[in-house]
Amino acid sequence: ILYIILRIAVIGDLGTGKPYTSANLFQRFLTAFAIYFYYFKKFIFPVFLNFSPRVLTITSIFSLKFWGALMFFIVVLALGLSLRKSAKEVCFGLFWILITLVPVLNLVPLYASVKEWWAYIPSVGFCLILGRLAEMGIGWERKLFEIKLPKRKPKEERMPQAEMPALEEVSSEGETVLEAKGRKFPERILIRAGHALSLFFTLLLLFYVFTIQSRARIFRKDYYLWSNTSKIAPYDAVAHNAFGRILNRKGVTRWAKMAFQKAVQADPNFAEARNNFGSKLEATGQDDSALVQIKEAIRLDPGYVDAYNNLGIVYGKKMEYDSSIAAFERAIE
Repeated sequence: ILYIILRIAVIGDLGTGKPYTSANLFQRFLTAFAIYFYYFKKFIFPVFLNFSPRVLTITSIFSLKFWGALMFFIVVLALGLSLRKSAKEVCFGLFWILITLVPVLNLVPLYASVKEWWAYIPSVGFCLILGRLAEMGIGWERKLFEIKLPKRKPKEERMPQAEMPALEEVSSEGETVLEAKGRKFPERILIRAGHALSLFFTLLLLFYVFTIQSRARIFRKDYYLWSNTSKIAPYDAVAHNAFGRILNRKGVTRWAKMAFQKAVQADPNFAEARNNFGSKLEATGQDDSALVQIKEAIRLDPGYVDAYNNLGIVYGKKMEYDSSIAAFERAIE
């Protein structure tokens, strides 16, 4: 409630301006359960992480995806309520996740369906649950199996008397007593549930550490970030466009043109991608195709200065100087 009050007071509204979907409130409500499922899935098994993930909008109450996500939500809710006395930390963690995800369920339209960094605060609840389960599991005394070891005779019985090592001990009366040094051997190895769960949580922790390290490597350079995102999120025009700009900066014109083309295919209404694609077409001698793309960018964004400038360059190459001057004058205006 405090968050809503402060946001409205400072920014003036809720949401992020341009929503990612035109779905109505009822459809966004149906999709919220799928969003819950997505975040829980990434908490438990954080693989195939994506800088630009998405959850498709559910448009019908008869969708199997909706009913599956709804059943999962009901199970989590019932589990939280049932553990409110026996495992308060787990109950608190579950409700922490459910409540702190509410602002990013797109009930108020946001610019994306899901984002990994929107799960930072809710993940505190998951860590609390995991820590409590580890504490309970490690102390579980239930016997799983037992290995009996063959009996071994004490060392002093197997060694000749002359070779038997001796220890000097002083009695209470001051007399020195020689005693044979014996060793005890275990008769069995007992494996309890806590031992197996200790190994499980250790391996789980190592898996999470490895995931963090490998994921952090992607964020070290913009090239790695956008190349990775464009591969695993082919639907993201922004990722393709950003990767194309990086390739263009490196002078790889052919691959940059392909990246801009993929951006246009992913989102035909992305004016910047249209302009960049047209610029690369012009650089490779495809002036007529370049004009088509740049004019479409101007149609989508009539105030796009860079597009007018590129349009003037293409007309100049085609020796249509009047059109070229008009485009440059428009850019200046």
